Amino acid sequence: MPDPEKHLDDEPRNHPMLWILAFLFLVLSVPFYYPTGREPQLLAGLPDWCWVTLLADIGFAATVAAMILRTWKEREGSKGSENGNGCGA
Repeated sequence: MPDPEKHLDDEPRNHPMLWILAFLFLVLSVPFYYPTGREPQLLAGLPDWCWVTLLADIGFAATVAAMILRTWKEREGSKGSENGNGCGA
């Protein structure tokens, strides 16, 4: 008989590198590290710090999506998948 706890081995909490990446992207998304008084460069009408923030946010979203898609797999025959809507009702 398969171990019912086996699916818990690949939870996001067991992947510290994904958490580190998510934290770094979250820290980079707040432009506190830009020097005060510095005149920002405009790129396509937006200041350079805005582009750094947008790229960090995209990186954060991609990291969270990777956590979900790679680690939270629904097991075959698990509750909630009987009627196809995922709510188990």
